[in-house]
Amino acid sequence: MGAIVYVSKQKRSADMNNASILTMEERMAIPSILEKRKVFRQMMEAYITSYHLSFTNNMIIQGKAGSGKTTLVIENLDNMKSLGLIADYVRTSGHVTPSSLVTLLERTSQRENGLPKVLVLDDVDCMADEGCLELMKSAFDTKSNIPTNREVSYLNRKFKYNGYGVIITNDNMMGDNLD
Repeated sequence: MGAIVYVSKQKRSADMNNASILTMEERMAIPSILEKRKVFRQMMEAYITSYHLSFTNNMIIQGKAGSGKTTLVIENLDNMKSLGLIADYVRTSGHVTPSSLVTLLERTSQRENGLPKVLVLDDVDCMADEGCLELMKSAFDTKSNIPTNREVSYLNRKFKYNGYGVIITNDNMMGDNLD
């Protein structure tokens, strides 16, 4: 059996001379990590595929920068798409204006062949923008237990949002200790 090699973020390079073999403690943690990834995948699939039966149509993924949040989400969405559990997903990151957010919400608002579309807002900087926040409140409203009642309007555009949102952030939105 070959050695398990771990290349840390700080030591990543083109040549493997900077690689170090996993310690026994790190090797012992692998099954636990794989189990947590499996549980996350199952949870994500359950939430996204049955959101129309639920009170919420979004999830917030929060954690330290560089911890693999985006990789895990995209890997799971790619898998869900290949299994026919979702129609598609759209990922955006960085600067988002209210106008561009409305366009993204429209693109992911309607089911396709009965399957949901997913909007991934990856570390977007629109949380401080009043217009973006109001749009997100409209699209991801949890006050209505009838998901199809999520009406979004912006300027002269108005539509019902029937998609699903995944918000990935480094920010401590819930006030929890991330250390």
